[in-house]
Amino acid sequence: SPQLPQSKEPQQKKGSLLLVDDEVYLRKAVKAYLEDRGYEVRTVGSAADALREIRRNTPDLMIADITMPAVDGYQLVLQLRRYPEFVTLPVIFLTARGMVQDRIQGYQSGCDAYVT
Repeated sequence: SPQLPQSKEPQQKKGSLLLVDDEVYLRKAVKAYLEDRGYEVRTVGSAADALREIRRNTPDLMIADITMPAVDGYQLVLQLRRYPEFVTLPVIFLTARGMVQDRIQGYQSGCDAYVT
């Protein structure tokens, strides 16, 4: 018997994410990956832009690189945690920095998870 075509129902959005990375190609690749999995993803290229965006439209989760010019990811999270309304905002570091001391500094700055 012939099969009916599968309906292409829009996926239920899983949540909103803010992706912070100064590398444009990484932002685009990670954004596409996460959007394909049903997340709403906004991107910014600096810590200053991240703080502005979070105050304007708070995401459910922030994913940030550590190595960025001007203000790095550690400082970004330390600054973010100074605002009482963002103390519990989940933060994941997504970085190439995999040394133990980098992870320790990440958790000390206030991240919730550290992915290399």
